[in-house]
Amino acid sequence: MILIQNLSKLLKLSCWKSMLELPGRSLFSVFLGTYKDLLLFESRVFQISADLRNNSEIAYQIFLPLGIIRGVGRLKEQMVKDDPVYGKVKRLLVSPGQTTVSQKRNFKRYFLLENGIIEHRGQSAQVIVKDVSMAGIGVSSGSRLLSEEGTIRFLGLQRPIRIKKVYEFTNYNFFEYGFLFQLADEEQKNELKRRLLVYHQKLTNIGVSH
Repeated sequence: MILIQNLSKLLKLSCWKSMLELPGRSLFSVFLGTYKDLLLFESRVFQISADLRNNSEIAYQIFLPLGIIRGVGRLKEQMVKDDPVYGKVKRLLVSPGQTTVSQKRNFKRYFLLENGIIEHRGQSAQVIVKDVSMAGIGVSSGSRLLSEEGTIRFLGLQRPIRIKKVYEFTNYNFFEYGFLFQLADEEQKNELKRRLLVYHQKLTNIGVSH
């Protein structure tokens, strides 16, 4: 478990994947950090239900390295902004309530933003790697990946790793996938472990504990 004493420090970090539980739906978003005593979230899905009102209760999850921040807060302000890259985006300011940070997994999961290439059915697809552990990987894609199996290259690994799809989630034209690793041999397993240990050390150097 991440030390609860580091919670305020972690909340000052920005641009982490997050999910908001709104009335009647879940919304994937990006946590942009804190503004005064509020949490700032942004989503490319700006046409959120008209039933959402200020002071509505919102549950949030922020996916940080080595753990997940969970809490329930109140919506204080919402706005639509013009982004030069994504067009219109929705920003939500949330007053945090009871907040905890924890991780309950067989393997440590590391949250990151790295390029990856998935090859399936003779085609290559560019994806964003958003989390990885020794057991599997989560990716985001701008196009749907139809194959249930394939290979992925990421983090400069010498050989692609075989993967098997375990879930698919779509939010309009944005796709989220989870894959299990099918490591070829002990050598490939050890190479992946070494890369994750390097990433773990980088997080330790900036004060992220667990």
